Amino acid sequence: MLSYSDFINLLHYLWEKNVLNDEEKKTVEGKTTREDKARCLIDTVMGKGATAKICFIWHLQPTLQQQVALP
Repeated sequence: MLSYSDFINLLHYLWEKNVLNDEEKKTVEGKTTREDKARCLIDTVMGKGATAKICFIWHLQPTLQQQVALP
């Protein structure tokens, strides 16, 4: 599970890379629960094509590697 600060860093990174525009970023930020924010971000990124998905996964990779013991 991502910490809240990791989630905010991801959101800001995707915005800086122009994966998200201002309106999409504000929409995600406007969701009230952590789960709703995550769903909204994932749904938005998944609808944007391969490059957006790669940016999303690339940014998450170090965090996921720390949380999951890979052989």
